[in-house]
Amino acid sequence: MESSLIYITILLLSMFEFSSGIVYNRGKYQFHFTCYNEGTTTNIRIIKLFLSHDNLKIHCFFQSDSEEDSKAVLGAFTTGGTAPSILIMNSTYNSVFHFNLSLFNNRLLWKIDIPRENITVNTDIAAVEEWVIRLTMHEKVNIYNTEGTLLDLVREPILQWRLGPILSKTKLMLLLPYVIDIKVTKCPCANDVALLAFVFNSTHSGVYIGKTIYGFWRDSETEWYDLTQAVYAELKDDHKGLTVIDMVITNHFLVILTSLGLFVSPDLRYPTTSYIQLSRAPFCGFERVDYIKGKLWYSEKCFANRESFEVDYVTITFDRNRTLSESSSCFYSKEPFREWLPCLSASYRSTRFLPHVVSFLIDQETYSGIYFFHHQGSKRTSVSVSMLKNGKPNPQTKFPAFKFPSSFNRPVGMVFHPRSHFLYVYGNEAWISSDGGNSFDLLSNFHTDIILRTAHSFYTSHISFISQIGNIYNTKAGLKRYTRLGKIHDKIFTLYYDQMGYIHKLTPDRFNTDTSHPDYGTLKSFFGAGSTTVSVVVWDASAECFVTTLVPTLKSSCSYLRTLHHVPGRYIPPAAWISGVQKDSRGFNMIKTLPVNYRPPSNMGISIPLTDNFYHADPSKPIPRNLFYKSKETGKYKQCANATSREMCNCTEHQKFSHAVAFSDCKEKVHRFRFPVTRYPVVLEIYNEQKQKFPVKPPYLVTVTEVNMRKNWELKHAEPESVKKMKNYLEPLLKTPVYNPFGLNLSIKGSELFHFKVSMVPGLSFCNLEEEFQIYVDEVPLPFPGHALIAIATSVVLGGLIFVSFLFQMHNIHPLRAFQRHRRRHTTNPSDTSVNS
Repeated sequence: MESSLIYITILLLSMFEFSSGIVYNRGKYQFHFTCYNEGTTTNIRIIKLFLSHDNLKIHCFFQSDSEEDSKAVLGAFTTGGTAPSILIMNSTYNSVFHFNLSLFNNRLLWKIDIPRENITVNTDIAAVEEWVIRLTMHEKVNIYNTEGTLLDLVREPILQWRLGPILSKTKLMLLLPYVIDIKVTKCPCANDVALLAFVFNSTHSGVYIGKTIYGFWRDSETEWYDLTQAVYAELKDDHKGLTVIDMVITNHFLVILTSLGLFVSPDLRYPTTSYIQLSRAPFCGFERVDYIKGKLWYSEKCFANRESFEVDYVTITFDRNRTLSESSSCFYSKEPFREWLPCLSASYRSTRFLPHVVSFLIDQETYSGIYFFHHQGSKRTSVSVSMLKNGKPNPQTKFPAFKFPSSFNRPVGMVFHPRSHFLYVYGNEAWISSDGGNSFDLLSNFHTDIILRTAHSFYTSHISFISQIGNIYNTKAGLKRYTRLGKIHDKIFTLYYDQMGYIHKLTPDRFNTDTSHPDYGTLKSFFGAGSTTVSVVVWDASAECFVTTLVPTLKSSCSYLRTLHHVPGRYIPPAAWISGVQKDSRGFNMIKTLPVNYRPPSNMGISIPLTDNFYHADPSKPIPRNLFYKSKETGKYKQCANATSREMCNCTEHQKFSHAVAFSDCKEKVHRFRFPVTRYPVVLEIYNEQKQKFPVKPPYLVTVTEVNMRKNWELKHAEPESVKKMKNYLEPLLKTPVYNPFGLNLSIKGSELFHFKVSMVPGLSFCNLEEEFQIYVDEVPLPFPGHALIAIATSVVLGGLIFVSFLFQMHNIHPLRAFQRHRRRHTTNPSDTSVNS
C-alpha cells in the first residue's frame, strides 16, 4: 500500500512537468498529449481535428511507449479532479467546452461530444477561417497547454469538388523522373488545405494536382488528381508539352498557369457532381514559349464573413522577347477572372522607353495598384503606386516613384505578407515597405545569391526567402533583420507553412515532410466601408522570437454577429416544437407540421404551385400538387439536391427550425394561425455583438417580400412626415414598397403557408440585415357561392336570349310585328248597330 501511495505521489508531482506542452523524455518513457476525431486514428504529433455535418466527437489521451504509463497518468489527473477543456477560436469567435470527468468506456482517453450548431450554424459553402484549438488540463491554471486546428470540411470550397480522376500511387511514382519543379498553393482562410502540382520537363505532358487537408503532415493522405483532360477539353489543337507552370487558389477560384495557357475554375462555392471544368483565358498572340516564362502574383487575404468590397485579384506577367510588344507583358483580373486587363495604362504604353513590369499587385486597403519596375536600359529598379479609378490604374501616380540603388539590379518579385500591409520586394536584395510602397528599407543584400521565391505564415508572422542555391533566410513581418535558417541540398523542393506556422520542406517524392516551427505602424481612418491593418512591431526583437509582430485587421463594416430578429406574436417552448403540439385556450394547435414535399399555392390556385421552394423535402416520396405542366417545371431541391432520401439531406436540428429559405428543404414545422390573420404585429429587434437587443425603428426602414410570390396579404404602418419623405425618395430607387418597421402590422386574406423576408433598406447602415418568418393560415371557411351562382344564372339567361333571337331570325319571325298585328286585330272599332231591349 505504501509503494502505491508513493507511486501516485510521484505521478502527481510529475504532472507539472507536462505543463509546458513540450514532449519530455525521462529515461525510457516518453509522453505527449494528443487528440483525434472519433472513428479516426492519429500518428502525428500535432492535433488536427475536422468538423463535418455531424457532432464533433473528440478523444484525447496521453500517449507514451507503454499503455500502463498512459493509464497511470490519466488516472492521476482524473483522481485529482482534472479533465481537459478545449478552447475553439478564430479571429471573430471563441468558446470553451469541457470534457467528461471520467475515462470513456474504461479506455485510456477522455471524450467530448459537441453539436455542430454549438460551434457554427452555417453550412453554406464559403471561405471560412480554420479554427485554432487550445487544449488545457485546467482552464484557470493552464496546466499542460497544447494547440491544434479544427477544419470545417462542410464549407471549405475546394473540398466540395472532385478535381478529376484519382491518380493511383503506382502511376504517381512513374511521373517522378520527369519532374523538374513543384508548385504549392494554400487556401487563404484554411492554410492546412493546400494543393501541390508537378512541373514536368518537355518529355512528359499532363496536369496532376495533389490535395491535402492535413497540411502535408501525412504523406499517405494526399490525394492526387489527373486534370489533363480538363485542360485538353479547352485546347483546339496542340496538346504536346503540357505542364503546370504556376498555380494560385484564391478564396473562391483556382487559377492554373500551364505551358499551353491560363485556365480558371468555376466559382468553387457552387460545386457540381462531375469533374471540375476549366475555362481558358484569352491571351491573343501568346504561345508556349511565353507561358513557360509566366508567373502568377496573388496577395493572400482571407475573405471569411466576406464584405461586398472584398474581392480577389490575380496578376500574370510574361518575360517576353524584346522583339515583341512589351505593352502586353502584364495583365490583371478580379474574380471571376474572365476579363484580363493590361497592367499598364495607355499613357505608359505610349512612352518611348517602356519599363519591364516585374510584378503588379492590387492594394485593397488603399485601393491602388503597385508596380515593381525594372528599366532594362539603365538597369535601375523602382516601385510606383497609382490610384485605381473604376477598377483601373490611374496614370497619375499616388506619390513619386521609389527608386532603389543601382546595387538592386536583379529584381524577381513583390509580395504582401498575408493579412498585413507589409510589402516586400526581392531579388539579389530584399526590401520592406510599411506604407504601401511609398518608401522602403533595406532588409538584406544577398549579392550573387538571388532570392527566387518566398513562403509566409500569417499565424507566426514568418517570412522565408528561398535563394537559387538553396539558402533559406527567415524574418518576421515588420522586422528589419533576418536570420539564415540553413541550406537545403535537394535539387527540387519548395517550402510551405501550414495553419499553425510549421514550415514544411516539400520534395517530389516526399510530401509527409521535414517540419520545424521556426514601435507602432500607421492607422488609416475613413468613414466608408473597407478594411485596414494596424501593425504593432517590436523593432529590436530577434527574428527567432516566437512573437514579434501583432497585425490585427480592422473592418469598417457590419459585424457578422449583428443580426435582425422577428419576435413571434406568441411564445411556443422548444419542447412543443419537437412534439409538434401546442394548443391555445380554445384547443387550437398553434404548430403546423407541413406535408412532405410541400409547396405553397400560387395565385392560379391551391393545386398549381409555381414556387421553386420545397418544404419538408424527401426525395424518396412522391411530390403532391404536381399535375400541371407549370408545376412540374418548378420546384428544385436545395439541401436535398442529389440525395435519394431525407436522411441523405443531412438536415441539422438548426436547419429544421430555421426560417431561412435556404434551408426550406429541412423545414418541418411552422407557426399556425386561424383564418383570418388581421393586424398581426411584425415586431423586429436587432441583436448586437454583446447579445443586447433593441427595437428596430426609424431612421431604419425595411422592405418586405413574400418569397413564394403570393399576393393576398397587406402591410400597414405609421407614416410620420420624416418617414414619408424617405419613403417617397427610396421607393423609386428600390422599386419596391418601403415601410416603417416600428408599429408594422400584417393582414393575410389567403390560406396555407406565407413565407416573408424582411430586409433593412441599404444606405442607413453598413449592415445588410435580413430576417425571415413563416405563417400558416388554416381553417379557412369555404367562400359563399353567391357571386358564382349569379354569374352562372346571368350567363344562362343571356345565352338563352341570344339563342331564341337566333331561332327567330332563322325562321323570319318578327315578334314585334306579330304583336302589333295582334293588337290591331283585337281592337274594337265604334259601331252603329244598336240592340233593343
